[in-house]
Amino acid sequence: MNSNKFFEDYEKLKTVGQGAFGTATLYRRLNDGKQVVMKEVFLMDMDNSEKKSALNEVEILSNLNHPNIIKYLGSFQKEGSLVIIMEYADGGNLAQLINAKKHKNEIFTEKSILNILSQISAAISYMHTNKILHRDLKSANIFLNMNGNVKVGDFGISKMLNTRSQAQTVVGTPYYLSPEMCEGSDYNEKSDIWAIGCILYELACLRKPFEAMTLPVLVQKITACEYSNIPEIYSDELSQLVHSILQRDPVARPSAKYIHDTIVPKTAKKFEAQSAKISVSRERSILYKINNFGDDQQIIPQELPHKTIIDFSIGYSHSIVVTIDHCVHTWGENDFGQLGINNTQKQTFATIVKSLQHEKIIRCAAGRNFSLFLNAEGVVFSCGDAQQGCLGHGNWDSVQSPTIIEALMHEKIAKISCGDEHVVALSTEGRVFTWGSSKNGQLGQGHMQYRCSPLAIKLLNLTKIKDIFCGENETVLLTINGQVLVSGLNNYRKLGVADQEKIYLFTPVPIREKIKFVSIGLNHTMMLTENGVLIALGRNSEGQLGKGNFINYPQPQTIKLRNKITMIACGLNFTVAADNRNVVWFWGSSYKTYKNMPHKNSNSVLPLSKNRGEDTMIIKDFGIEESLDQFDSQCAKIPRSILAFYASPSNIKTGNVIYVGEIKIKAGNLYVLAHTTTPPPVKQFTDRDINKDTMSQIGGTTAAPTTLTSLPNMV
Repeated sequence: MNSNKFFEDYEKLKTVGQGAFGTATLYRRLNDGKQVVMKEVFLMDMDNSEKKSALNEVEILSNLNHPNIIKYLGSFQKEGSLVIIMEYADGGNLAQLINAKKHKNEIFTEKSILNILSQISAAISYMHTNKILHRDLKSANIFLNMNGNVKVGDFGISKMLNTRSQAQTVVGTPYYLSPEMCEGSDYNEKSDIWAIGCILYELACLRKPFEAMTLPVLVQKITACEYSNIPEIYSDELSQLVHSILQRDPVARPSAKYIHDTIVPKTAKKFEAQSAKISVSRERSILYKINNFGDDQQIIPQELPHKTIIDFSIGYSHSIVVTIDHCVHTWGENDFGQLGINNTQKQTFATIVKSLQHEKIIRCAAGRNFSLFLNAEGVVFSCGDAQQGCLGHGNWDSVQSPTIIEALMHEKIAKISCGDEHVVALSTEGRVFTWGSSKNGQLGQGHMQYRCSPLAIKLLNLTKIKDIFCGENETVLLTINGQVLVSGLNNYRKLGVADQEKIYLFTPVPIREKIKFVSIGLNHTMMLTENGVLIALGRNSEGQLGKGNFINYPQPQTIKLRNKITMIACGLNFTVAADNRNVVWFWGSSYKTYKNMPHKNSNSVLPLSKNRGEDTMIIKDFGIEESLDQFDSQCAKIPRSILAFYASPSNIKTGNVIYVGEIKIKAGNLYVLAHTTTPPPVKQFTDRDINKDTMSQIGGTTAAPTTLTSLPNMV
């Protein structure tokens, strides 16, 4: 093959791998756009055995033809290098997928695990049938394409065996070595099976079964088969499969063919049968209102339909919820028509906004006596009080029914947010629009006036915005690079800009970390980084920064909790956060005394209960985790857990889970949105319960008052 002419037919895209003896580069074929990987091996830098290994890969690849194995497309030599052309898997590798799941605090479903295992075992069964050992099976060598197909690759140290031979050279990645390889004994295809078991374990646990700081300790653990059980959320059959593979005796391990043909189908069948039994459980959401923090803490579920909530917003006088079927529910005060129901009657219970039923609403925002709604097509509606210009209709006239903001019809809006008297909208192109009151500079338009129609914000260097956040009188913009821009009320330097009480133009904040979420309180601000670390700014006289003292800091402060923080919300003089274990934390002042609070000497991040039953889905805790010395008469200076969402192993096994979806604070009250798959409770209504004017019958469920009888159990 003429290598020079060959490369003329391809366009180089990027390097996808690099090692001591070569590089792997992604190319695009010009005639049809097909992408391929060219693995260039530097033969000149190798000794004879290494050259033999490289040529061995070509020989092996050329003899393999299986849908779950990276396809060999050809090879040639040029200028002392061997170039191997292979199929490109555009979905990355399994190790990357596992790390992504771990980073997002997600797990693989058992169905997904069995699907991946089936494809891996099919590929290895094919190889073993053709007398080929892989010898370096690991999650990084299991490639994926965008269709979800698994492709086994990287055969640089594979070895062809005849029916009587066994391999003796110790090769492979240490974490996946079999006991016989660790001991230097002869090994065969059952060492590949061991590696499959390690990958299976990694899928279930998001970590390797054998880990150690040093190689001798790692080898000791492998040879002793010392590993923990997989989580109880997975079936007994899957757990038994792990144990059947990760056993010391190679002869006792099942073959790849038996795993693929018998074990996986059998396990999948039992899993599907179990899933069919629990399929009646469907995810729904519960919105809790918590209006005290301390020994008189009250957790009140809001009266809403038994559906999944995709967005909610709480104003001072009214509330909005959007469910997964795009229905909008509003309740509360309605003096200006902010509920969008074409009248000004107060609604005690959630009421459907009928005029939006066919608009596919996906987002909402509640301000002071006004409401905004965003549909899937990027159209914004508003209703309620227009005295501050927040409706964006180009006038100061209040409306009682959601009305399209015509000035934004030329833009596709992706996000909306609002403060008490101002509104911010973000387009899919990264353009920002603001309107309403700018008496504190919150519109970022360089003035203190009121504006009744949206105005596009001109930012320096054509900065593209990816997210927007509003406080009562503040606006924060996040750029695509994680930079923070602020405008509005900057009391106590809570926006991170020195010597400006009010910021009238969007100003960058000198923070190096990449920010992904911002919450602005009355006197302080919390920023959440992409790594789950908190950056605190502003007043700390009530301990709301979580530093363990009442010192006001002129510079942003870093706050680290024991678990990764996923959500944050700022109140008047306190902060609430949720972590990746569904624990809710509180610090600062809630205007309640903690002097008589019972003390618990517990260091568990999940608040404990002596009589926790198997059906427990939520645990409430009022214990102080460290010492009463850390609290004065009104303030919690360091974070403490106030609530944890918990599902027992038996709950999870039957498909009943609960987790935190979002937290928000308004007027000193905390709102926690929880998602669960448990069936809703059953309530027998009396005549007193039923108010035909306020109760909404929705899909066989009701928004009238219910009594929680099955979820949650409060302890």
